[in-house]
Amino acid sequence: TAAGGWDQATVLRPADAEIADGYGKSLAVRGDLLAVGAEDKGAGVVYVYARQAGTWREAARLTPATGSPGDRFGAALAFADGALLVGSPGQGGNRGAVHFFRRAANGSWQAAGLLGGGASPGAFFGASLAVDGTRAAVGAPGAADVGGRVTDGVTGTVALYQPAADGTWRAAGQLQAPADASGFGFAVLLDGPSLFVS
Repeated sequence: TAAGGWDQATVLRPADAEIADGYGKSLAVRGDLLAVGAEDKGAGVVYVYARQAGTWREAARLTPATGSPGDRFGAALAFADGALLVGSPGQGGNRGAVHFFRRAANGSWQAAGLLGGGASPGAFFGASLAVDGTRAAVGAPGAADVGGRVTDGVTGTVALYQPAADGTWRAAGQLQAPADASGFGFAVLLDGPSLFVS
């Protein structure tokens, strides 16, 4: 408002909303697009809304091609240029994965690939996501170190990716948990040249 306060503008609720489906646990916004995760609805669902003439309307309902309850698809969300990254940290026995979708010219969203196929059991790869420009960071707070060891409770990695010319994402490095960290990668934030990890 003009006085500097906030007024509720609208409430977004899907027609198939259910109690305890986790709707709203994760959010991502870019321009006139908003993604809302419901990680506890079956394997997980992501609702994409588009703003038209000042009104938000449901534009897509994204689900994994295959999945099972507990995959937590939609636990983390991040928009990239023409794409949406979706974390699914419970997938594959809590190994985790990141699905990415691309938006077609007609406004529809199509599955375009999967990241994290080599994650270790219990890594929870995709528990957190951040995108800034041409970089993406993916947290795996349960991952062991590169040798597969968990020493003194130290766990967690952050994988870095860059977009490739073919529209996919390619690995661009990995950060290991420092000696005094546990759950490294629980949250990630990219801001210009800086990467923040908790």
